[in-house]
Amino acid sequence: MKNQTLVIGGTGTIGSSVIELLKENNVDFKVMVRNEEKSEELKAKGLSTVIGTLGGEQSLSDVLVDVHTIFLLTSSSPSLFDQHKSLIDHAVEAGVRKIVRLSALPAETNPHVPMYSLHRKADDYLVASGLEYVILRPSYFLQNFLFSAPYIKGNNMFAAYFGNTKVPMVDTRDIAQAAYVGLTSNDVNNTIQTITGEKSISFTDVAEVMSKQLGKTVNYVPLSYEDQKAGFIAAGVDEWTVDSSLQLIKEWGEVAEHLPSHDFEKMTGAAPKSIEEFVSDFTPYFQ
Repeated sequence: MKNQTLVIGGTGTIGSSVIELLKENNVDFKVMVRNEEKSEELKAKGLSTVIGTLGGEQSLSDVLVDVHTIFLLTSSSPSLFDQHKSLIDHAVEAGVRKIVRLSALPAETNPHVPMYSLHRKADDYLVASGLEYVILRPSYFLQNFLFSAPYIKGNNMFAAYFGNTKVPMVDTRDIAQAAYVGLTSNDVNNTIQTITGEKSISFTDVAEVMSKQLGKTVNYVPLSYEDQKAGFIAAGVDEWTVDSSLQLIKEWGEVAEHLPSHDFEKMTGAAPKSIEEFVSDFTPYFQ
């Protein structure tokens, strides 16, 4: 009987939170991993695993045995659409019923940007596949500020190319909660859900909240396009990702405020986590 959930992308920030929710609620699931080493690591935590790769034709056929529902999350890359198309095609052939796919808000708002054009293409392919689906399009992650935690902790500042546009930033734990609802309920089948925070905030607003809650002055230092690009490249980010990310930020910055969605509340019956909650929960990283 096909009754198992397969988690693809379960080792990252969002995927690990999805796994926690599935485990807490006794959902029958397994996690796809790339190799035996990662499999043993997750098995030590009491998780069921299966080894496979997107694009690995035979491994996907084996992975999908007895799978009813899939959570699909992969990092963005030029091969994203090909990987997701392959998975969707195999899912149809294997008799999978539903895929919950993590997309991105710019697939709706900025679909011409290379990275997000692939997300949009994958979204459209899933919709046309005949499978039941839930597509989640989240906004900018609050957890991205954890990358700046060493600077906030040591220098009371963070720097970024983002201007002062206001964006409804979302906590990744809320994205995981929305994914859990999509995986375990039929109430939102065949919908595209925009997952955002409760209100739109700027990086300056974030600095003000951090200053108040951490008991020290935290400054946001706006970077130029050129300085941010140089920083990304120095950090080892590939140029395709850098160019897509900066093109998106530039276009977002041309709009003073991006309005929040209320899809999360409708899906879960709960309010999304605020910037104040995020800073409070992650205070040790910033203090």
